[in-house]
Amino acid sequence: MNYRRLANTDVSQVALESEACRVLSNGDFTALVSKAIDTGINFCHSLKPEETSAVGQALKSLSSRRNVIVSAGIEDFFAAFARHDMRLDDFIEHELEDRLARLESTYLDCLVMDVGRGRAVDLDAVRTEGVSGGGNGKAVKLEQFEGGTFLHETINDFLSIANRFRHEGRVRIIGVCGENVDAIRRVLVKHGDFDVAFAPYSYGFRAAAEELLPVAQETSTAFVATRPLWWGLRNIPVTVLAESPYPADKANAGIKAPRLASRACKWPLEEKTVISVCAPATTDADVENLACVSGGETWTRADEETLRPLAEIAQAAGGLFVALSAMNSENPDIRAHGWSVLVRRELTGGFVFDPDGAKSERLDALEKIADAVVPPEPVIPEEDVDELL
Repeated sequence: MNYRRLANTDVSQVALESEACRVLSNGDFTALVSKAIDTGINFCHSLKPEETSAVGQALKSLSSRRNVIVSAGIEDFFAAFARHDMRLDDFIEHELEDRLARLESTYLDCLVMDVGRGRAVDLDAVRTEGVSGGGNGKAVKLEQFEGGTFLHETINDFLSIANRFRHEGRVRIIGVCGENVDAIRRVLVKHGDFDVAFAPYSYGFRAAAEELLPVAQETSTAFVATRPLWWGLRNIPVTVLAESPYPADKANAGIKAPRLASRACKWPLEEKTVISVCAPATTDADVENLACVSGGETWTRADEETLRPLAEIAQAAGGLFVALSAMNSENPDIRAHGWSVLVRRELTGGFVFDPDGAKSERLDALEKIADAVVPPEPVIPEEDVDELL
């Protein structure tokens, strides 16, 4: 395992995404964390409180609290703050104490403000316009926030409070995360005290490359790439293309999903600003494949030749191939998500698809949906077609 510098500590180039605790038993999740530690992974990211609890229980069972850097987030920070009748400093104190209790620790390695999919709003603009950050024309009190917006003045206050926690020894690293790449960029432009930023960045989703990564480098902010398997459509991983691509003759990955995941995770690490890739794992085999990402090998032509065709497939027909493949995944949650994508885009053609149905029934429905939503190949006329017209 290779390591890169985050603030004053070294973190593994692969971070374990702790969301697996939602599908694994406590014992299985503890075993997964143990396997990760054995492979050299010393970085664990938890956004939801229950994920932090699972990490805390696992580390306590393994007596490994001091060997693992744990990041814990305040999910949807501004929406959460709006739901609590507290002053900002009291709210952040409450959230920190909650995470420390879940970890059974006196300190938190990394406190993360999650801005979700929100957009930044300048306080001066809100004062001038007297409207909500969402731009719907409705006046709001300045101390109230909508879930989709955030105010830069509040971020300043958060950093001031978090830095006080750092001075007290209760927090070591301050981070920001979110799904909106532009929102994270705006935060880093205006606020220089964040040590690390977590945002989506992958071979199939490169929005961070144009502006966010240069800003992170300019502000000396470490960057952790999240959703390395994300392939354009939210929450649908590229590995589904290796399971059941549509049409089969075009989208045949020709490589097993675990190896495909390794290659996809390797790509972000070619950017030196990226200190780690935060990737999901549910089995020991998943962890071993992720550990290989950070070996001595660099990004190769073979990796490029594997993923480039898949990128072209995923982008074709507006990402429909990814959704159709997801609908035949072995994972019922991915199947349901693929179906919901097509429903929202009104592309199901009236066909009924049961994500929990028998495989034969799903395949039959999926073939009909594919015929309805995938554009047919253009017909090449025969040479003597003119004689028939």
